[in-house]
Amino acid sequence: MSSKSIIKRMTKTVDEALKKQVREGFAKSFSELGCKAVADEIKAGRNIKHNVEFGIIHCVHDKMGPQFNVRTEKFIPQSKKAREIERKFIQYANLALKSSGYGPLQPKLLANLRKGDKDFEDRVKHRDKPSWK
Repeated sequence: MSSKSIIKRMTKTVDEALKKQVREGFAKSFSELGCKAVADEIKAGRNIKHNVEFGIIHCVHDKMGPQFNVRTEKFIPQSKKAREIERKFIQYANLALKSSGYGPLQPKLLANLRKGDKDFEDRVKHRDKPSWK
């Protein structure tokens, strides 16, 4: 065996181990957030990048994003700390995906989430009050 083929095999083995480690890390993170379906898909190795985006939108952002209290009909904006944690989660997820060979997340993922929150807040503020109140 030549040294080039040995280096190639070692690199491939390390790359596969890194990908598996990243998949298991994402699966554990989303599982702890309560997104078992997303975690199972990531652990199985199916469509990692898009499942991570889906998990960020539907798990991380749903828990840390702005809230709407249906009883009081008040919009509760996202706290500064939650915004920072969400930004860091996306930043580290992007870094992990890039380092393991998967493509990066959408560049405007966070901006799109914020825009959707602002649109929702505007719709809620201009909503007509029900007649029974």
